[in-house]
Amino acid sequence: MRRGTSRGTWKGMWRVNQEEEASGSQPSVRQKRARGQRGAAKKLEGRHIITEVEEDGRPSAPAEAAKNYVRHSGWVVRDNVPVSTVYWRRTRARGDHESFVPDSEKEMLWTTMLETFTLPAGTEDKVKRWTLKKMAEQFQSFKGDLYQKYILKGQTSNFDTFPKLRDHWDEFVAYKTGEQGQAMMERNKENAAKKKYHHHLGSGGYSVAMPKWEQMEASLIERGIEPATANWPERSKFWYYAHGGTLNPADGSLVFGYQIQEVARRLTDAVEASSQGTFRPDRDRDELTLALQTPEHPGRTRGKGVIPWKIGFKEDIHTYRSRMRSKRDTEAKIADLEFRVSSYELNMQEEVARKVDECMAAHRSHDPQPTIPPAMVSPSGNRSSCASTGQVGSQSMDAMQTQDESTCPVDDITQRTPCELHIPFKNLSIKVRFSHSASCCLYMLITNK
Repeated sequence: MRRGTSRGTWKGMWRVNQEEEASGSQPSVRQKRARGQRGAAKKLEGRHIITEVEEDGRPSAPAEAAKNYVRHSGWVVRDNVPVSTVYWRRTRARGDHESFVPDSEKEMLWTTMLETFTLPAGTEDKVKRWTLKKMAEQFQSFKGDLYQKYILKGQTSNFDTFPKLRDHWDEFVAYKTGEQGQAMMERNKENAAKKKYHHHLGSGGYSVAMPKWEQMEASLIERGIEPATANWPERSKFWYYAHGGTLNPADGSLVFGYQIQEVARRLTDAVEASSQGTFRPDRDRDELTLALQTPEHPGRTRGKGVIPWKIGFKEDIHTYRSRMRSKRDTEAKIADLEFRVSSYELNMQEEVARKVDECMAAHRSHDPQPTIPPAMVSPSGNRSSCASTGQVGSQSMDAMQTQDESTCPVDDITQRTPCELHIPFKNLSIKVRFSHSASCCLYMLITNK
């Protein structure tokens, strides 16, 4: 930097230069590529050696060789697989008439990679699996870019950059603009719309971003500042960073946008509950799953990338083939079900008791004065309210009819009969009592009550 020129002045000068170039007053020697755009990857020359491989099969060291490996795999798949190929692999739902990459061609792609790269001994199998999966992603992204840049605009691709596109371009355009291609894109749009949180990792993914996040935390610790994520599990804080969250360089506090503010709050609460013992993380049902409120998708691990659970949760590998976890889950479900049933029964009993009290109160309100039944002499012949034999005396019967012409349903019962007492509850009729009418009447006749 020139002495005597402030940093702000240099920024202003840079801004002026940009405006001049944009206006055409300062024609540049060559046209610069817009920021974020990259040219087409070219074939990698020479021999390159990979010394380290991650557990999922991704080459990781040396760093430059690992980057070249990913770039070269993209070139290999674009240069060898026709763009008109619809699917990467064949499934049961897809018939023989569907276009997919055959296994023999995938073997050829892998052999082409080994012509340029040397791998550590004993790692070829897992690197091959990772490479073919990466190629599938790169091939789909390549076709998506062609659709966005050319087909949607009614243009034709530059065959000078991709000469092998020429022979398959018309077929590719016909599929993308046809009924099947449009239906697939609609399904993809619907699935993409269901995704609530979107990461900001770029093409490098978690493997490139993780060292940067660790360096950010280390710089705070070196200055005596404890990051707010110091006690967070790796999966939780890496997901937080990947989705736009960061740390305040002044005090290490959380800084995040409104898109993840609820998740950040729930993450903080979940980590606190875990430290206090009120929440017990269990493999995929950990703090992050609790905060996101959605179960983990098999085959990938949120907060770590597109890696299987056996790698993403390697500390819990002992639970994968053990029945202990399944037995514990079953016991927990049974205990929860028993608690719900007992709670429901208790609520029902309380509701029944309340209904009975209401019915009794309503009955007392209609007949507030207690009635004293006349003395009954057995066998006097008076008809009782509990259905006696029906033998009556003429004078007593006339007296009763003059006092009360109403009758009770049980007056017609002349033998031992089971009876139930029901009360209405919502749209149900609930039995609250069971007895026999004759026994009650016999007791009343004998005791003269």
